[in-house]
Amino acid sequence: MFCEKCGMEIGNDAQFCPKCGVSIVSVTTVNTNEKKRHGFTSFYLIFTLICNAIVGTSYMFTPQMITQYYDISNELMMLYGLVSMGAVIGSILLLCWKKIGIWVFIGLSIVSLILNMAIGLNFIQSLWSLIGIAVMWGVLRIRKNGKTTWEQLE
Repeated sequence: MFCEKCGMEIGNDAQFCPKCGVSIVSVTTVNTNEKKRHGFTSFYLIFTLICNAIVGTSYMFTPQMITQYYDISNELMMLYGLVSMGAVIGSILLLCWKKIGIWVFIGLSIVSLILNMAIGLNFIQSLWSLIGIAVMWGVLRIRKNGKTTWEQLE
């Protein structure tokens, strides 16, 4: 334990801080299990959140930007928008230390692969949607203070 007032390490059975005399009531333990992620990991999660929000919004509210290049129905554009908004939720879950966020990304990437093939992209072009899984996995494996973000997710 450490003294809240002066920071001196105190034995577990002490009633007062030997340095400053503060009562044991004022002594707190230091949380050595505090979760920390690498700055790039935080940046990437926030970046994916913002990009997916922009893309999802454009799919849902300005579909003509895409339909001029591909023959896609409005319903399919709305589905693309929902997939992007689901990725926003996945980013938020990962930012909140929830492991289910990566499973959200994996599921949405598979849905995106299927949608891309449905609009006429060939299999190789459609595989780009799966590359995001590998990138996200790599970013979650970056270490800070000896731990990866992945190891700290609940």
